[in-house]
Amino acid sequence: MAAFEVPIIDIGDIATATLERRMELAKQIGTACKDVGFFVIVNHGVAQEVLDNMWRETAAFFDRPVGKYIR
Repeated sequence: MAAFEVPIIDIGDIATATLERRMELAKQIGTACKDVGFFVIVNHGVAQEVLDNMWRETAAFFDRPVGKYIR
């Protein structure tokens, strides 16, 4: 099995970025999706409280029993 790294894409400057920079970010995201299937966005400005809640809800969803919801 081949090892890979999940790309980390920094969008901290996107609000003030030039069109050229935005196109570069779009290309990075497209390449990550095509080559790896995943990527991590950093400096997105989402509050830590929101992220913590998202992870809590994600864990609760995947902790649910499978058999109960499959017909």
